[in-house]
Amino acid sequence: MNIISNSKISEDVTGKNVATKTAVMENGEIKISVLNDDVYRLVDDARKNGKDLSYCFNDIVQLFNFALQDIELPYFSYDEKVIIADCLCGPDVLLNNILHLDVSVCDYIYDLGLTPTASHKDLIAKIKGLDFLQRVKLIYMIRSDFSRF
Repeated sequence: MNIISNSKISEDVTGKNVATKTAVMENGEIKISVLNDDVYRLVDDARKNGKDLSYCFNDIVQLFNFALQDIELPYFSYDEKVIIADCLCGPDVLLNNILHLDVSVCDYIYDLGLTPTASHKDLIAKIKGLDFLQRVKLIYMIRSDFSRF
């Protein structure tokens, strides 16, 4: 079954491409809204190459999991994860969220009107010591943990 049966591209109020794809399944229709040019390109490439979209997403998820499986993280307490999660509010994870996570945490502490404690400084130093893939894994782990609430 080809998952893409109808496509419509439009721009939202922020100027991002919004692709609405309709897929016909056995039990009816589902709509997939895409707010990301990278995902739109994936959908478009799948359509051009005659691939099933779910196959493409499966490959991406599998590669992502392979990339992160051997990445080790230092221990982060629940309170530390809450602080980081508060810095990651919103649906998008941007490159700046990853690269400047330590700065976001520092700004968040100051925005609350707090004087950084030793534990805050330790958290910032712990984040600062992470490489790029460790930060990606940390963000993924926190968003997964806190998405249930």
